[in-house]
Amino acid sequence: IYAVPNPTGWHVVGRTPVEIFNLAREEAILFKPGDKVRLSRIERDEFDELTAQVDDGSFDMTRLRQP
Repeated sequence: IYAVPNPTGWHVVGRTPVEIFNLAREEAILFKPGDKVRLSRIERDEFDELTAQVDDGSFDMTRLRQP
């Protein structure tokens, strides 16, 4: 998982519309040591919808902390 976009030689498994690192948030880094991350496939239209929600500030960040 990369916190910011960068060129790499590694294959990309996926991406997220939510920034992993953002100094403007109260908690700048989305993950903490020991957190478990689950990757889920979504379709392009859902990705675009989530991106729009993140961009306009309406995305509910608490949905990322589901058990």
